[in-house]
Amino acid sequence: MVKDDTFPFHTLLRHVRRPVVLMHRCKNLSDGSNNTGNIGTISNWLLTPETTIRNGDTLLFYTRVPTNSQFPDRLEVRLSSSGAITDVGLNATSVGVFNTLLTSINPNLVVGGYPDQWSPISVTVSGLAGPVQGRFGLRYYVDDAGASGANSNYIGIDTLSYTTLCSSPNDVPWLNLSPTSGSTAAGSSSTVNVGTNSTGLSAGTYTANVCVTSNDPLTALVIVPVTLTVTPEITFVYHDLEDVVHTGEDVTLAGSFNGWNNSVLTMTHDAGYTTFTATLSLAAGSYDYKYVVKSGGDQWDWLNTNNRAIVVSGAATRHDYRNVTPGYMHIMSAASIAGQQNVPVGPLVGEAYYQGVTNDAGSGRGLIYQVGYGLTTTAIAGWNWITATYTGQNGNNDVFESTVTVAASGVYSYAVRAEGNWGAGNPNAGWFYGDLDGVFPGEPFELNNTGLLTISPHRLFAPLLRR
Repeated sequence: MVKDDTFPFHTLLRHVRRPVVLMHRCKNLSDGSNNTGNIGTISNWLLTPETTIRNGDTLLFYTRVPTNSQFPDRLEVRLSSSGAITDVGLNATSVGVFNTLLTSINPNLVVGGYPDQWSPISVTVSGLAGPVQGRFGLRYYVDDAGASGANSNYIGIDTLSYTTLCSSPNDVPWLNLSPTSGSTAAGSSSTVNVGTNSTGLSAGTYTANVCVTSNDPLTALVIVPVTLTVTPEITFVYHDLEDVVHTGEDVTLAGSFNGWNNSVLTMTHDAGYTTFTATLSLAAGSYDYKYVVKSGGDQWDWLNTNNRAIVVSGAATRHDYRNVTPGYMHIMSAASIAGQQNVPVGPLVGEAYYQGVTNDAGSGRGLIYQVGYGLTTTAIAGWNWITATYTGQNGNNDVFESTVTVAASGVYSYAVRAEGNWGAGNPNAGWFYGDLDGVFPGEPFELNNTGLLTISPHRLFAPLLRR
């Protein structure tokens, strides 16, 4: 007999289901049925669906009887290894194919021996020779039961779950074993190779058990937990739009994720040495890094003045571009220069320092220098700018210069500038300007501190004729 409105719920999932109540003591129940008559033996069953059952699997449910019940009850948990068969026997004392007793609650029918509050019952399967197809059976089994008997009231069952420690290999596609079966002589050992494959898996932690069953009477089941942690794959892509990296030179990726070792992760380049890629797995978190050019040594600053930063929360592709900034820009030529219109004036001279880029002799890799003039009432980017030529070193600074030819007479301001991120599509592009007292961190560019360029009209002289 099953009744479903006697006990309060074990959980609050009222909209999902009610607890199941088994085997009422009274003769006349809500549906008019009778479990055993006036006195006799009750044997009522609840069966689970057919499933694969293995050693180590766990059946968990909650059960109880009425509070302060004076009529003892008993519940057996049994196992059948006969597949989908539901045979529970022909009478109250037989069990059919459910001949394996896993546990019994209050087996001796003692008053107070069955919990009268919702209590968990956990049953772990053991003793099987190997995996079997079958069912679990919950058997309400009470003798001397009924309206005139000394035993039987009723019990409740709620929140039943089944946990398998040993899944089918098909259910764990990321884990592979070899071999999957075999024989091992007494006193010897066999090697089982365990491999993992994270292809197609999202970042996260995956767990499974490698279960070894045998005919060993002492350890018929050995369970080996396996944990696979899949970290996000981050693909770093560097775009060399300024032709800083020349054919034959390597770019490596170094950062806090590899101890700033610039020799362990060489990036893959395309045929033109313009795009460099590297993919690595990184756990969630924050990292600093740099791209390093292998050219006559380790050039940490050619592609990035400062450390770059990335926050990893999942798989991603990071596109990076050159990002160098000067530490010093300065006008080296005179504060005031005079000349004539349409006649080259100068040279106008400047110097620039880029950390790690201008230190050595020769023009800094991938840098463009210009000198320019214009009216202070005009935005400086709109002045007339002329590409300058590298002429030498001033310590760690590149020195550059160019003459200018001004078409109209007047008084102008002049300045110098440099750009290292000039490639088309580089989001870090932008000119850096220099003035007379130098521009450096803490000392900004000042338009009123630029050079003075005075251009007078060009004079034409006619020859004197004598008679």
